[in-house]
Amino acid sequence: MRHMEKLGFVPARRPSPRREVHPLCRKVWAQCYSLSRPVPQYADALAAQMYGVEKLVWLDEEQLRGIVAALARQQRREAV
Repeated sequence: MRHMEKLGFVPARRPSPRREVHPLCRKVWAQCYSLSRPVPQYADALAAQMYGVEKLVWLDEEQLRGIVAALARQQRREAV
């Protein structure tokens, strides 16, 4: 790369793309917080238990909705 720069090559500097967090992930985190569970560890554990996926942020929208529903049922059980 240095050799190319000596010859006049100028690398394009682009800002690194910021990956947006799905709004349902934020909802899951808020539900975990309301249940006094550790965020994001509890959410990641749910994703692993329910779908076999290591991280919550790797789930698709349908799977995220399943996590939200499960946490909503838990909130009702615990009267939070």
